[in-house]
Amino acid sequence: MKKRLNEKGYTLVELLAVVVILGIIALIATIAIGGLLERAKKDALVANAIALKDAGTFYVKNHVGIEAPTKLTYKQLVDHGMLEPIKDPFTRETIESNENSYIVIEEERVTKVCFIGKTKNLCTVDGETSPIAVSNLSISAITDNTDE
Repeated sequence: MKKRLNEKGYTLVELLAVVVILGIIALIATIAIGGLLERAKKDALVANAIALKDAGTFYVKNHVGIEAPTKLTYKQLVDHGMLEPIKDPFTRETIESNENSYIVIEEERVTKVCFIGKTKNLCTVDGETSPIAVSNLSISAITDNTDE
């Protein structure tokens, strides 16, 4: 009769198979999370543009009786205390208050937004730099900045 060996452990092949399966699961999870992070950054950029619009709306409502300007810049809104300096979600750097980002006001309503971040913007329509209608602010309107 043959004597049986103690067979309580796992073979090297079984352990290797488990490690490979766990590696595949980790790879899939990493890819999925990477996509979610990119989507969250784009959503944050749109939210920043909406914050610019809301600050402009607040500015117009606080200046009732005074003729509203047709354009308010990011710099003006920060200088008047209507908006805190905004952090770019892609670079995590504060966007300096400048004249490049602005809102368009028509009949005491904010109708268009041009928001330019460090690497991406919401200010391009059909390849041309132009403010985007408030109703069209979405992640699909985000474009990469170009060095001109």
